[in-house]
Amino acid sequence: KRRFQDIQLIIIDAEDSNKYSFLKRLYKSIVFAFTAVAYALRNDYQVVISSSGPLTIGLPGLAGKLLRKKKFVFEVRDLWPQGSVELQKLTNPIAIKLAYWFEGVCYKQADLVVPCSVDMERSIKQRYPQTHTLVIPNASDSSFYIVPHENPKVFPDFVQGKHIMLYAGSLGLMDDCMQIVEAARLLKNKDIAIVFAGEGAERSVLERACQKYALKNVFFTGLLPKTDIIKWFYLSTASLVTFKDLPVLSSNSPNKLFDSFAAGVPVIQTTRGWIKDLVNDAHCGINACPNDYQNLANAMDWMVDNPEARDLMAANALDLAKTQFNRDKLAREYILAIDNMVDYKDKYLLKLEKSTP
Repeated sequence: KRRFQDIQLIIIDAEDSNKYSFLKRLYKSIVFAFTAVAYALRNDYQVVISSSGPLTIGLPGLAGKLLRKKKFVFEVRDLWPQGSVELQKLTNPIAIKLAYWFEGVCYKQADLVVPCSVDMERSIKQRYPQTHTLVIPNASDSSFYIVPHENPKVFPDFVQGKHIMLYAGSLGLMDDCMQIVEAARLLKNKDIAIVFAGEGAERSVLERACQKYALKNVFFTGLLPKTDIIKWFYLSTASLVTFKDLPVLSSNSPNKLFDSFAAGVPVIQTTRGWIKDLVNDAHCGINACPNDYQNLANAMDWMVDNPEARDLMAANALDLAKTQFNRDKLAREYILAIDNMVDYKDKYLLKLEKSTP
């Protein structure tokens, strides 16, 4: 057990990683879920929040709801099992049917479903129209993004003086970062450096591709503390957001997008869903065509060649972080929604609600 800002944390030793095989990740998720069920059955609480994926995390929420009559909030950070099916990680017809059945049970039993994007909400409502939902996307913490006074600890010579295009996030199968590497091939003679700040199962594949193509304009930092990630954002001309071109992944609400907004950095992204609409409407970046390497390379080139337009996009991105995706604002909405579910009114929350402008 640990305490963090007056919150008691119970840490379950069942770590996950996209480097693990599907079966190992499934095993870890089951261990975590059933250990959490034990706590859900004996701890003192009024509301249980299950944040998925993986889908098995719905088990402690259902245990609290059905066995202890507690309020159940089901937070949907990814549309599973749809994601596993579209990525062909889950292929057994019986397992697929069982997974979709369990997903339905979670939605039907939840007192509140909290999807992380409007596209996720739309998918849920189409299948379960009676579901009570509240969209709370991943948020931007602008307060954390103080202007750094030094370069990152590891700052290679070839990056200095270049226009940096930053990918800050997981290097997994679903992220499809190979399209960035392919675009880098087309930018060999440009004054552009591409930086991957993150770790994942596909890193070795990406590095081998860079070696094969003799790319000197790509750098992998590996895992970094948040303080160093911030420094890279402030050095960047734009940040990159890519995923495999699958419908379920276009509904994602990726942290790297909101970190970019918080740092006031425009995005170049390849999804076809709500993020594409946001980029168009808010004028905070460029939408590139998925799997069109030339189009992605052209978008990076355009950011470099149009500094005034780029700076306007950067200002718009920062404005989104401070308004629509402000962490404190979204936290208040979430807390008040939960508070309205229970039979009491917490004095602190009422005070918070009244003091909110």
